[in-house]
Amino acid sequence: MRARLRLSKLGCTHDGAQTLVCADAFSVAAVDHATGKVLWYIKDGDDSRLVPHVTAVWHGRVYCSATSGPVALDTRTGKEMPTRPEAHRSWSTSTWV
Repeated sequence: MRARLRLSKLGCTHDGAQTLVCADAFSVAAVDHATGKVLWYIKDGDDSRLVPHVTAVWHGRVYCSATSGPVALDTRTGKEMPTRPEAHRSWSTSTWV
């Protein structure tokens, strides 16, 4: 993440936990709110990934829409997370149900 980000040009939302997520039509970035460190960054054309449209940010997830459908990203890693309501971890058994 050596490229300097101009977060002032992006719309930013705090996830209610520990991450600030900033986005526009061409990029999405996540920043640790305590240190200011950029955790991850996606811009159009990077790694053949398209930038999803951020619709909400809440408690560790970035909720997005993309041409392929709904997408949820982990605010700390940028990795995709399950989006189906039925795909959730059972707290009693620690398995996916």
